[in-house]
Amino acid sequence: MLLNALVDIFFVYPFHRIMRRANLFKMGMFKEHHLLGIFLLKAVLMYGYQYFVVEKQKSQRALKKNL
Repeated sequence: MLLNALVDIFFVYPFHRIMRRANLFKMGMFKEHHLLGIFLLKAVLMYGYQYFVVEKQKSQRALKKNL
């Protein structure tokens, strides 16, 4: 999660400023911290899904094999 946050921070702040100065893209009404919040929320949701759904299914399959 920490590595994901660091990559998101790099993308949002320095990379976005470089792209904006090169006139490649603009975010419109979003501020940089809004985009960072969206990226971090997406990461938390995906990690939560993986933890609660995928890992639970793996443990249930392992339990059935042991019986």
